[in-house]
Amino acid sequence: MQNEIYSSFRLFIEALFGDIFFGRSTNKMSLKVLSNQIYFTGFEALGVIVLTSLALGIVLILVGNAMIQNLGQGESFYKLIVSGFITDIAPVIISMILLLRSGLSMTTELGYMKVNQEISALRTMGVSPVSYLISPRVIGTVFSALILSIYFAFSGVVLAYLFSSLFFNLLYQDFFNGVITHLTVLDIFIMITKVSISAFILTVVCCFQGLQVERSFTEIPHRAIKSFSVAFFAILLLNFTISLIRFLL
Repeated sequence: MQNEIYSSFRLFIEALFGDIFFGRSTNKMSLKVLSNQIYFTGFEALGVIVLTSLALGIVLILVGNAMIQNLGQGESFYKLIVSGFITDIAPVIISMILLLRSGLSMTTELGYMKVNQEISALRTMGVSPVSYLISPRVIGTVFSALILSIYFAFSGVVLAYLFSSLFFNLLYQDFFNGVITHLTVLDIFIMITKVSISAFILTVVCCFQGLQVERSFTEIPHRAIKSFSVAFFAILLLNFTISLIRFLL
């Protein structure tokens, strides 16, 4: 257990400081792996992101309409959209989608590569697996998560309003002026921070679990389940901690 924690922490530090920020082995980084990761994580997830943001946005509109019509709390409605949807719900939902779509696939792919001795072949050729396989996935996932978070928040608010305008007398000027008034730079910063750190953590955890596979294909499902459990708990803990700090301040 101690060796696994140490190895995971070492991979975390190497991926963060060794390859990404200092560019120690960027000449060996696979641009193909990077582009594939951005395409799979960012582009192919757009459909799921749109449907999810639309569903959640509609729920918020229904709740907000009840608050305005029955309770007369229009201010609380816009605070719910900004604080609830953009800064709290969006980072968690995006991270869960990335974990289920991309994270588990990384664990499975690296696990198969480990069993087939492809990782050992890279080391034999003098290529760092972290630089060639892990860093492109980290950069691609974080970049895609940032783009998806902005798309999720924007599409959720806009599509939900367009849908609700068909059933409720919600004026365009009142709705978007209320959202813009309550949306601050701090809210955007919190959303970006949550999404980027969550994407980084889930990528490192899933890649690490994939590299922990030894010689049997039957280990891969076990590692996939473990990567999901660890990343899921870490994402929830991170988002809860940041939200708690913001609430206390």
